[in-house]
Amino acid sequence: MSNSQNRNNIVAHQEIWCGKEVVLIDAVHGEDSKIHGNRENESNMNEEKFDDVRILEQKRDTSQTVKESQDFMYPCTVCPTWLRPIDGKTTVIPSIQEIKSWDFDVLIYNEEVLVPVCEKMLEYYDLYQKFNIDKVVMNDFIVNVWKNHESLPYHNWYHAVGTMNTIFNFLTLAGAEAYATDLEIFVMLIGGLAHDTQHPGQNNEYHIKIGSERAKRFQDISIHENHSINWTIELWERPIDHDHILSGLTADDRSYFLDYFRRVILYTDPSVHGELSKRLIQIINEKVNNGAEAFDRNIKEDRILLGECLLHASDISNPAHGDFETAKDWCQRIATEFREQVFLEKQRGVTVTGYMDGLDTELAVVKMQIGFCNFMALPFFQLVGKVLPRSKVLEENIIRNTKGYEERMKVILFPSSEK
Repeated sequence: MSNSQNRNNIVAHQEIWCGKEVVLIDAVHGEDSKIHGNRENESNMNEEKFDDVRILEQKRDTSQTVKESQDFMYPCTVCPTWLRPIDGKTTVIPSIQEIKSWDFDVLIYNEEVLVPVCEKMLEYYDLYQKFNIDKVVMNDFIVNVWKNHESLPYHNWYHAVGTMNTIFNFLTLAGAEAYATDLEIFVMLIGGLAHDTQHPGQNNEYHIKIGSERAKRFQDISIHENHSINWTIELWERPIDHDHILSGLTADDRSYFLDYFRRVILYTDPSVHGELSKRLIQIINEKVNNGAEAFDRNIKEDRILLGECLLHASDISNPAHGDFETAKDWCQRIATEFREQVFLEKQRGVTVTGYMDGLDTELAVVKMQIGFCNFMALPFFQLVGKVLPRSKVLEENIIRNTKGYEERMKVILFPSSEK
């Protein structure tokens, strides 16, 4: 976990989970009032968010802008054609056969349509009946998660549902369901949906650098991940007479749900990418290379690693989309958030994040994405393809999309080469 080495007074749960120390910041039940989710802290966090919003709005007011599907105004100096147009988003609810596809594209739908999309994925596994979930209560929860995503270019409702859908496809198309219990499948789907709830559009390190209230609340540890975990759990900590999606669980199932939920969402923190990769390499060397399956459903540690792997992979899966135009759309979105973070860093006088700086041309964005594909996405999905062989198509998609970016770079550098 980032910046956790030299803290002697952290109020946190430091536990051994499957042989690994994990740090959870519990702002719901913390023993120290400084990390409680009190009104003053929430007010301060909201004020900080509004400060950043005002800075960005002033920038946008002085820039030529175009409007996209989230009503987000962004400077159109880089790759505006990579975004699909606002008009023509469909209101037709897709079938489960359409949803169960590596090529399912959440971006072509109106936001409202994605609520029944989520419900269909839960219904596919008969989770309402298995865990005594009222459909109205689940609908309320999904809508609540939707409304608690900001209108950002990348970390928005579409990313939430897209992550949930990729997890669903890992479970169904890649066969990961064979290694997980029904309860863990339930957790993974809900975790994918809620993992970036109330994400502000800047990374954890930005909030550490400016000393934000959110960073202080979570002691600089997996800030956004812990915030999303705590925000969601707070919905389930209401009075006993208030139904929520966990109301039908037994006490033991509820306890395990919350533990698994925390762990898998923490593994969407980019800072654990290297550690998770090493663990996958270990099971590939110890099991897969000796002819055994990577995961054993009877081993709890394997099922936990599976959940951590699927959440992390799904969170960074946009370069693995089967349609290059869709991959480019997502690339432009994250590049826009990066550029806005750099602008905020410069305005606040803190160190600028190097890999986010200079994304002022299409060439710079293309180079950034080629680097991300080659050094982060592709190596990780190659590992995932070894532990879940039926997901190897994602590795192939990344290779093809990377070639697409490389071809685009050639055209930019050598315009005469364009056919």
